[in-house]
Amino acid sequence: MKFEKLLTAASIGKGFAQVSGTSTCVKGWNAPQRTTAPAYFFQPTSADPVQAAIKKVTQAKCPFSIKGSGHSSNVGGSSIQGGFQFDLINIAHHDIVDDGWSVRIGPGNRRGPLFSFLEEHGLTVAGGRDFGVGVPGFLFGDGGGPDGISYFAGQHGWGVDQLTSTDLVLADGTLITVDSTSHPDLHRALQGGGAQNFGIVTSLTMNAFKCGGMWGRIKVTTADSFEHVFNAYDSFAKEIPDDGKAHMFMDFARVDGTLIVAQYMYYADPVKDPKILDVFRPVPAVMDTLRIANHSDFAKEMEQITDTRAKRNLYWTRTFGFDISEAYADRLTAALDVQLISPKMRKELSDGSLFGLDDSDDVLQLIVISIIWENEADDEEAVIIVRRLDADIDRLIKARGKHRDFKYMNYGHIGQDIIAGYGKENQAFSKKVASQYDPEGVFQRLRRGGFKLDKLAHDTPDLGDHDEL
Repeated sequence: MKFEKLLTAASIGKGFAQVSGTSTCVKGWNAPQRTTAPAYFFQPTSADPVQAAIKKVTQAKCPFSIKGSGHSSNVGGSSIQGGFQFDLINIAHHDIVDDGWSVRIGPGNRRGPLFSFLEEHGLTVAGGRDFGVGVPGFLFGDGGGPDGISYFAGQHGWGVDQLTSTDLVLADGTLITVDSTSHPDLHRALQGGGAQNFGIVTSLTMNAFKCGGMWGRIKVTTADSFEHVFNAYDSFAKEIPDDGKAHMFMDFARVDGTLIVAQYMYYADPVKDPKILDVFRPVPAVMDTLRIANHSDFAKEMEQITDTRAKRNLYWTRTFGFDISEAYADRLTAALDVQLISPKMRKELSDGSLFGLDDSDDVLQLIVISIIWENEADDEEAVIIVRRLDADIDRLIKARGKHRDFKYMNYGHIGQDIIAGYGKENQAFSKKVASQYDPEGVFQRLRRGGFKLDKLAHDTPDLGDHDEL
């Protein structure tokens, strides 16, 4: 079918599609994603044209990719070389529903503007900590989990725990609303296996809750005071099960050759001095942004400090039993982000979760190794550096008996088998659900990007024989 016919068949009066290579193409966050060029570029404004387009793309056996805000760190995570690009940036509705206790959100929304909108009503949601991170990737693991860690994780669990329903376009073009009553197995699978394995999200609904401001700070400390940081972090980890309003993580990095740690600390109420975080007060600092502010303000600060858009970014993750040691920092050849998975977060997931985490009272530690560089010629070396550091840390945690299989999808690299970390039983469940709602395996075979149920991660773009659009 000629492309012009696809435009008519897909009812592009509510959106538009055109040959790629124009300024219409929206840039992704990660530099390698900006260099891909789809054959066709499609920006719908509602679910209807998505339904029509996916039917035509499926019939043509054309590889395709789906982008929300485009925040994936993986090459091809939400882009495609050749093929058909769905860009959902213009499906950006946000409406308060259910008597003010839920919010209906389009996949084109970014977290910061959504937080600002909700703050006008004294509300917020368990969303990403960065102002620029998109909604669907954060929740479903397409870029920035399934899952999603927020400032409110200790109270409300993972972001995906607050998902109540999802509007999903299936491979045959059918639009269904998925919740725990209408499609309970699919709802569970979306919360664990990532939406990319089942359909295209055109809207989702999350629980909202009251928020009248927060306490927070970013405190930067140099290596000569790391012992103080580690002691405080150890004390905090022991206390966190008792106060779910506290949230804290750390970033280790080298700045102009100097090893530093940034301590990100937040409390879900606008109190002056949250007791649980008192242990960090004596820690020396070369920078401190202590204040009381709105949720959106802290998200904006996070974006400003950590923004690496248009650079080459690589993430790699693992999880292990709580253990903090200077031995990890001493091995740093890349940045290392350290954060906790509290018992509350695990218990929220225990009822039907696909993550493979038990509901014990142990605190787990999640890390992400990240590296940023400028030149494409250094791509291979960057992967080598990260793999070596990860292997070194893996040897340490196995020697200490702290290893866990779980890997956080939002920070996963294409070289990691994220789904396998959920366990064989959970993998089998997700595959069964996928075969029920996508019997032809369209979202396993034709969709580029995402962590597939039958493969390690992204497909290598293969635009071999397929029918012409």
